[in-house]
Amino acid sequence: MGGAIAILLLAALVVFAFKAGSLLALTFRTVAPAIVERLSDEVGEEERSRLLSAFEAAAKQAETGELDPERLLAVQRQFGNLASGGEIDSEAAAALSRDLEALAGVEPAPASQPSATPEPVPAPETEPPPPSEEIPPFTSAVDAAA
Repeated sequence: MGGAIAILLLAALVVFAFKAGSLLALTFRTVAPAIVERLSDEVGEEERSRLLSAFEAAAKQAETGELDPERLLAVQRQFGNLASGGEIDSEAAAALSRDLEALAGVEPAPASQPSATPEPVPAPETEPPPPSEEIPPFTSAVDAAA
């Protein structure tokens, strides 16, 4: 049922996006709690907070009436993907946050998970120890037996 309401609200979003920014802002603010309610347990508090902040930033941008149609369409696609109902996993939540942040024109929040391939850490530069005595030449066991 919540998915059907979100779809209806988003249809209104497309029709009135450029004529009624306040309606679009209201849509974002109305849909946000319903989306957050559907987040799975794997979605951490940091990502939940990021998603709510992204919704609010998009709502504020909508109130200005200056929205990029392509970015708005990307957000609409995300809502379409989520309309089927059920839990929303962390990957879908992060994708929606990114699209909302792009629509709002804000810098995306840093990823909360480490990257799959960590950057190599350079070894600390050390100086060789000072020579204490002259090092004798290497002799193998064969040379010593001869």
